[in-house]
Amino acid sequence: MNSAATPFFFIIGRPRSGTTLIRMMFDARPNVNSPIESPFIVSMYGKFGKVKHWDKAKILSFYHHLFDFNHFDEWTIDREELKNKLLELKGEHAFNELINVVYASYKSVYPKQEILLQGDKNPYFTLYIKRLAKIYPEAKFLFIYRDYRDHFYSMSRVNFEADIPALIGWRWKYYVRDVERFVKKHPQRSLLFRYEDFVNNPQKHLEDFSKFLNIPFDERVLGYHNGIEEAKQFHSEEMEKYHQSLMKPVNKSRMGLWKEKLSDEQIRTLDYVVGKYADIAGYEKKYTKANLKTIFRAFPVIIYGNLMYSAIKAGDILPYNLKMWLLDRMNFFLEFYQKRKDKKAGI
Repeated sequence: MNSAATPFFFIIGRPRSGTTLIRMMFDARPNVNSPIESPFIVSMYGKFGKVKHWDKAKILSFYHHLFDFNHFDEWTIDREELKNKLLELKGEHAFNELINVVYASYKSVYPKQEILLQGDKNPYFTLYIKRLAKIYPEAKFLFIYRDYRDHFYSMSRVNFEADIPALIGWRWKYYVRDVERFVKKHPQRSLLFRYEDFVNNPQKHLEDFSKFLNIPFDERVLGYHNGIEEAKQFHSEEMEKYHQSLMKPVNKSRMGLWKEKLSDEQIRTLDYVVGKYADIAGYEKKYTKANLKTIFRAFPVIIYGNLMYSAIKAGDILPYNLKMWLLDRMNFFLEFYQKRKDKKAGI
């Protein structure tokens, strides 16, 4: 199959929600290619998305821009081979055809046969579900939810986002809202599941994924972790720091930790901020009502969240570097809030 025309799918979920686990299980399949995450699809769309005719200069510009994005330099690719394959697309081609060639260049740690499907997972893409659907009109989406309290606890243990319950809860709610709207509008392109259900019965879900994506099911992917040592050769720092649990078979040990690890105030805040979306996603809140103290503390963070997401959407018309500069300036609020919180806690 021509790599430029290979069907595409996306694994979409908040950070620390099992998306890397699902990606590695897909990449363990001999007929699926699923590289490590890099945000260049949506980030390059503003510059190249509307290009229809590709000459040598435009293709080389596209090629060189790839290396501006996080993690792309970690991809195991032959750079010269990728450049030559892109140059073969001179003429009339859609943006996603060039993207497909980039993904096909990734050399997985798992043995491959004919690639029938290419996939991507990136928590950053939770902000751009509609854009991805536009770039890939035929692509299918796997959406994963994780209990927002376990999600916050897991996030608080790594340096991904600020350790602020109201902010993490608000972002979780925003994601669930967008997913529910998309699934309602595009049911044939969507498969929604919960992390907890997956780890309780991974084989059933993997069979469901295969049926949904029209690819053969291979139960050997349950042994995905056998390739971890090879993956660590390429991504050792990331694997050791963030994905220790991937170095062993699927297990349930990360479920329900919030009940022991979070304070009542943290749980109250999360329950309050996510609101009705806890029920929509199938999670039972511990507290159905918030006190004034919780509401007062969460209010400025909720305002910030709304402003930040509005800026992200409005910033799509700006050059990527300018948009990131503006978002960095807005992070001043979070840095101030986090320092104040740490100081109060005596950290």
